[in-house]
Amino acid sequence: MLQRPFVRQRTTTSFGEWLRPFVMQDERSLARERARYREVRVPTLVLWGDADSVTPIAQGRDIAGLISAAELVVLSGVGHIPAIEAPERFEAELLRWLGRTR
Repeated sequence: MLQRPFVRQRTTTSFGEWLRPFVMQDERSLARERARYREVRVPTLVLWGDADSVTPIAQGRDIAGLISAAELVVLSGVGHIPAIEAPERFEAELLRWLGRTR
C-alpha cells in the first residue's frame, strides 16, 4: 500500500508532514527539554520495551529518573510500540499500575 501513489488529494504530502518529526531532528521539541520532565508532579508510569531500537532503554531509564513520581516498567523482548507489539502485557501492566494509583 505504501508503495502505490495515494489517491486522496494531499495524502502523500500529509503523510510526509506527519512523518517529518520522526525522521528529522527538531531542536525545538519539548521532549528534548530535560528540565520539563522534572516538573511532572503526578504519578507516572513509564512503559518501555527493552528491544526498542528507536529510543533505547537507557532513555526510558533516564526519563523515569527525572520524574519524581515515576515507575519504570520494562517489557522484555518488546520494541518501540509496546501497546501494539505486546498489547496483553502492556494492558496488564497499565491496569496493575492504575489499580494502585490514586
